[in-house]
Amino acid sequence: MFPTDNEFTLLYFLYFLIFTYIIYQIIISKRANQIRLSLIIIVSILLNMIFYLNPENFEEGGSLVVLFYSGIIFLGTTISTFINQIISKKTSKL
Repeated sequence: MFPTDNEFTLLYFLYFLIFTYIIYQIIISKRANQIRLSLIIIVSILLNMIFYLNPENFEEGGSLVVLFYSGIIFLGTTISTFINQIISKKTSKL
C-alpha cells in the first residue's frame, strides 16, 4: 500500500534521486566505500518498510506520521551519505 498524494510523490522522487546518487557512487567507488553505501541503502529501505508495510499506520490521519518519519529517514540517509563521502575522500588522501 503506497500512498500517492503529492507529498508522498515528492518524497518518492527525493528518494529516487538520493538512491541514484548512491548507486552511482557504489559503481565508481572502492570496496570499503561500496560496503558502507550499500549498508546505508539497506538500512534506509528497511526503516521505511517498517512504516509502509503496516496498514494501521495509514488509518485516521496516520499517513502524516509516516510522511514525517520517512522525511526524517530521508534526511538521515542524505546526511550519512555525505558524511561517508567526506570520510572516503579523507582516507583516500592518506
